[in-house]
Amino acid sequence: MERTDILNREVDVKRLLAIIDAFSSKKANTAFAINGDWGSGKTFVLSMLEESLEEIQNEETAINRYLVFHYDSWKYDYYEEPILAIVASMLDTLDEKVNVISGEMRARVITGLKFIGKTLLNIANTVVEAKTGVDIANEFEQITKALDESKENANKQHDYDIYFSFNKVLNSLRDTICMLSDQYTIVFVVDELDRCLPSYAIKVLERLHHITTDLQNTINIIATDKKRLGNIITKTIGVKDVNEYLKKFIKFEVALDTGETNEAIEMKYPTYFAMFEGDNKEEAFEYLHAFIKNIDIRSISHTIDLAEMAHSLIAKETMDYSVMCMEILVLILVSHNYDFHKENNYEEVHHDNFLLTRRDDWVVASHIKEYLSTKANSERWSRVQTVTGSWRSELTVNSNSSFYDKLCYYYSAIIGSKSVVCSDRTTIFEGEPQLVKNSDYLTEFEAFVALIN
Repeated sequence: MERTDILNREVDVKRLLAIIDAFSSKKANTAFAINGDWGSGKTFVLSMLEESLEEIQNEETAINRYLVFHYDSWKYDYYEEPILAIVASMLDTLDEKVNVISGEMRARVITGLKFIGKTLLNIANTVVEAKTGVDIANEFEQITKALDESKENANKQHDYDIYFSFNKVLNSLRDTICMLSDQYTIVFVVDELDRCLPSYAIKVLERLHHITTDLQNTINIIATDKKRLGNIITKTIGVKDVNEYLKKFIKFEVALDTGETNEAIEMKYPTYFAMFEGDNKEEAFEYLHAFIKNIDIRSISHTIDLAEMAHSLIAKETMDYSVMCMEILVLILVSHNYDFHKENNYEEVHHDNFLLTRRDDWVVASHIKEYLSTKANSERWSRVQTVTGSWRSELTVNSNSSFYDKLCYYYSAIIGSKSVVCSDRTTIFEGEPQLVKNSDYLTEFEAFVALIN
């Protein structure tokens, strides 16, 4: 599936590929975490990484170098036992990618995995057969004929010993993975761990560790929000030193930041951006990228989805790109509980930056404050405090005004005055008809999103 990378995640993927290559070249065993805040786009990065790994071939054998098993912990958490979930995810991968492994080995691996599932729950013919259409019991019977009868008889006496059986399953799964790792670098990708029930998340870490520890050519990649995972561990089993506890399962971590948006954002959300037009598109997107900088991708998507919904309900025509920027700015501020309508003292308009008059309210959006501060004309805006009638025409906002001045005009309308005045009651802002119309729309827009926030 084609993905739109709007955060330049290709750089992160290349960094991860270099790490994996280093361990694969030595056929080493490791486990590491991709640590990122909730909503930072870890799943997207993993998808890009998996696609890249699956395209890399071994120079000596000309077959795939990596065999990637994606284990979505949350998707499979209806299995009480994570090992069964891991086996199910492996079977899903083999069913989906039939050409990854050669026919003979594929048959052996699938048969072995199905037997493990049968041993764990004794429901292989209802769960796995429903999934694959294969009668496991008959298939397994053909395989077991070749087994050493004495070993088989020795094991029979332990069939009802649950602990022995469970250990046998672990060893069987390890043997299967070991067989594969002779030919491929095995990569287990574990996602959505911090969305699972606490006890299950911990059990996943423990089971994966038991299954893969010390196996050559095997790499575990665990995507998680370490802070959330740490809270889970502390509350569930009372561990005080979370880092020390996690060392057993995770040898090192790779940090994933929020990233920075690029021009591909227009392709990601084409319906929304098609609602706007104008000659100031390039500058508008410069503002947009600055506004959503340091905001996680999940929140960006939510913001744009809300903007599209509100715009489609209220607007009756295509609007200027400056309106688009103000919509996004309004939504970000509303999400931070910014009060557009608290009492204002217009006699104390900040001389550098009209939009940031109430500076104490912008702490949560400091990156926006810093950006807008670079766009204000301090000489022009110093006149706001000492304005006289002679400046009235210069401070009229029209279609040729700067992008920043347009945002100031819209902001003044939203906070309750289409003509903001100073202590001498001289008008600072006047707008030409189209900007007045835009400001009316944005006032309605802000009122609507305040209701649904």
